[in-house]
Amino acid sequence: MKKFLLITFFLNTALLVAQVGMNIPNPQGVYHIDGSKNNPKGKVPNKEQQKDDFIVLSNGNVGIGTIAPENKLHIKADSNPLKLEGLQNGSIDFEKLLIVDDNGIVKTTTLEKASIPQPLVLTLTQDINNFLNGVGNNSKQRITSLAMGKNTIPGLSFNPLTSTVTFPKGMYRINFVYEATHDSRNCTLSSYFVDFPSNEGTTKIHTTASHLEGGISSHGGTITFVFYLENYTTNWVVELGRGQSGNCTASYPYYNSSGMILLKNSTQIFIYKIGD
Repeated sequence: MKKFLLITFFLNTALLVAQVGMNIPNPQGVYHIDGSKNNPKGKVPNKEQQKDDFIVLSNGNVGIGTIAPENKLHIKADSNPLKLEGLQNGSIDFEKLLIVDDNGIVKTTTLEKASIPQPLVLTLTQDINNFLNGVGNNSKQRITSLAMGKNTIPGLSFNPLTSTVTFPKGMYRINFVYEATHDSRNCTLSSYFVDFPSNEGTTKIHTTASHLEGGISSHGGTITFVFYLENYTTNWVVELGRGQSGNCTASYPYYNSSGMILLKNSTQIFIYKIGD
């Protein structure tokens, strides 16, 4: 009789070690807690009864709100299944982002792969008088006095001495915003262009703006271009050129000798990296 009791004790101890349950008569894993004691005896709890359960399976998977965790940590709730406090600010230039796929799996990605725009902002800090003065059609002039206000694009740099932007490989969008005034006779239609960087060298994009003749001839525009650079390093000088469709030129028959005043602050270049 003593041997039988001893064997029974060891068997019960082994079972207790194999599956530990709290508030539950039939644990479904090596460690199973039923928070509100609502699991049925001899049956697998349904989805509603699992909502307050915590379980550890023999493969090491941990489930909260589910007794069948499919990952190392599987949380299932009707809403807001995860809350983290005390997270620290990191460097968005170099650290990865957390994303969630359609199955609720948490993964990491980069800003480039997620196609989240990363900006560079250049702003003209001084008026440029007589800009494009005497410059003929299809010619251009470098824009000086540009200041970089923000740059979150890894590997991209700006040289203010030469007004040169150095691009790493990737997909980009540039918004070239300008504002200017003319005070020349017969000058009522301005035409400008920007040679944007491309794999073939540059791509020319034109714009035109109509305005009044004389000292109140304020005009402006935005030239936008999207492009992909295959080379790991591409240099681009920030320039604005005189187009062919306007009448604000020093050429016959208009003879407008003065250039425009390119206005500070309202002349800006926005560069966005939108992907790899």
